[in-house]
Amino acid sequence: MIYADLAAEVVAALDAMTPLQREGVRRSLNAPNLTLPENAALWEAIAPATQDDDQTNDSPLEDVRAALEDLPPDSWRVLNNALFVLYRGNIFDEACEYLEGGGIRFGFDGLQGGRYKTFLDAVDAEAARIGRNISILDVGCWQGTLMCELLQRGYAVGGTDICEEVGPVIQERIQRLRSEHRLHLGFRAGWAHETLTHYQDGAFDVLTCQETLEHVPAAVLQATCDEMMRVAKHSIIVEVPFEDGWPLHLRVYTLDDLFALFHSEQYNIEVIMPPGIGVYTTIKVVRE
Repeated sequence: MIYADLAAEVVAALDAMTPLQREGVRRSLNAPNLTLPENAALWEAIAPATQDDDQTNDSPLEDVRAALEDLPPDSWRVLNNALFVLYRGNIFDEACEYLEGGGIRFGFDGLQGGRYKTFLDAVDAEAARIGRNISILDVGCWQGTLMCELLQRGYAVGGTDICEEVGPVIQERIQRLRSEHRLHLGFRAGWAHETLTHYQDGAFDVLTCQETLEHVPAAVLQATCDEMMRVAKHSIIVEVPFEDGWPLHLRVYTLDDLFALFHSEQYNIEVIMPPGIGVYTTIKVVRE
């Protein structure tokens, strides 16, 4: 089994969890793509460890989320690595097509109903405001889908993510971009509030953060946002859900929540996509 070491790490993490936490993991992994042999083998190895004879999948969502908030950092890392493997090949994999002449075509609109286009348009508008030759850091980049699309648009882009397993996939995708490879500013694995400390104040013109903050435990959430504001020279573009039922989305956000997280005398907040359109909200945090 290719992922034997990862399976052993996941099982060890599950063994140390409470029944409610294991329920949260079981409910979070309810749509893995098992048509890929490596996925099926990993799931077969870890599925029994998610079970509890006296536990169902009926606990209140808020109770499950609160229990998952208490997972230690290493358990979060292992769980995210497993999620990456198990969700390959389905809709969450952000399907892409490698083009013969170089480059990658992503199925943003077909998969996400135009939400990615709204986000990308916001990045382009911000680049036009501050100058086209901008640098971007994608916080919570997962397997580099947004990074690669931004690279193809001519931006210099780096990324961070808690999931270590995505590193080789990001590198493979960027290699496919050929000339755009020169614009790649690197990838760091780890918690955002820790990886961002490696960068100087205002190190990047723009930070992007799409579908990430809902996964960040409360204990490090404000530190993450503070570090993002420190590293962003001009602005931060953030997308978060305002309604959702997935346990690993530890919270949903109102605009008041977002304003509180990014409250600073140095920044103003602009609403790009308000609550009520789809299930996500997009804002831009702009340094004055």
